Amino acid sequence: MMGNGQTAVSGHDRRHAGRATSSGTALVRGPTGFRGRIIDLAVGGLRLLVEPATRAPDVGTHVRLDVRLDGRGGWLRLIGKVVRVEPRGSVQALVIELLVVPADFEDLVQDELLAAVECAHPPHVLLVDPDQERREAASEPLDAIAAIDHIGTYARGGLA
Repeated sequence: MMGNGQTAVSGHDRRHAGRATSSGTALVRGPTGFRGRIIDLAVGGLRLLVEPATRAPDVGTHVRLDVRLDGRGGWLRLIGKVVRVEPRGSVQALVIELLVVPADFEDLVQDELLAAVECAHPPHVLLVDPDQERREAASEPLDAIAAIDHIGTYARGGLA
């Protein structure tokens, strides 16, 4: 704990943290100031897209960030270090290792990870009917909205 409700992020946390696709705005202040769009987020870092005309800080530069995730209320104040600048077509991605984050930042990242997992796994429907013709007729409208496991007739010793 560093004071003002901020926590230093350890290297161990960074290496073992999940990364969530996310979106939001970051105001970056270092040798120059600029705005970026968050494209992914982890406890130990984030990746921003910035305009190609933006003069990205050199790798190793310490920066202060004000970050607001889309759909979430307030701004978070973070301190980080630029670890990579990647060209991405007409824009560039800036990878920032987070060094100091608010105390509840890990919970926020976990919420983003959980939301990403929930969105990635559509609901499944298990359709069980011993009559194949009726089963196929019932599954047709469902095929467009869910993953269907078709189970054959009940056979001796289990489902076939």
